[in-house]
Amino acid sequence: MPKTIVGDAGHTPQIDPGACANGLQEVDLAGDILSRVQAKLAFYDVDFLPCPRTDDLSERAKFANDVGADYFLSLHINAGGGTGFESYVYTEASAESERVRGLIHASVMEHVTPFGVTDRGRKAANFAVLRETNMPAALLECLFVDNATDAELLKNDTFLNAMSNGIAWGVVVAFDLQKKAFAECITCVKYKELAAERDKLYAQNNAMRQELKQIANRAMPYLANGA
Repeated sequence: MPKTIVGDAGHTPQIDPGACANGLQEVDLAGDILSRVQAKLAFYDVDFLPCPRTDDLSERAKFANDVGADYFLSLHINAGGGTGFESYVYTEASAESERVRGLIHASVMEHVTPFGVTDRGRKAANFAVLRETNMPAALLECLFVDNATDAELLKNDTFLNAMSNGIAWGVVVAFDLQKKAFAECITCVKYKELAAERDKLYAQNNAMRQELKQIANRAMPYLANGA
């Protein structure tokens, strides 16, 4: 049975933008990164469920608890004058939370270190979404919007893709996810059928044209003589 992972994008559109600086808003960036992670995990045998972006953190935790999630992953963007990437588990985290967080953290840093990103470490905190979820969980702080260097990276599509790849690959490794076995695309099958029918009709029409040409050639002497 596939694992169920709830992905939580921090803060709430139109209500709480989170950290804001350098023309960036945490709420937008967190949503963007979560969408990219979801798209990358779509090829694996896992149920990845985005958490409703309610302003009530307890409701977010309740959503994950109600669906019986195997893992809860919350994505945020930092502020406060620092720089780099850091990850959190609950202060009384289980060994499984520590294990999965460690693999995701390592994968992220492997993908973003080439961009010069600082590793701020693996930490613990009494965050509500970590405290109130019943399953292993982690919260990621993906750079600082109020740091000029970090902000430039957060505006860079290549970097955002690398960050998302790091998160997604960490999840794949942590849960030993396997690629989905996709059935042949119905649209592709239909295209092949239509293409085969087209080629068949073309061959038939070409044969008919050749036959008509031969008939016309045989008839030419008679037509020339007025027969």
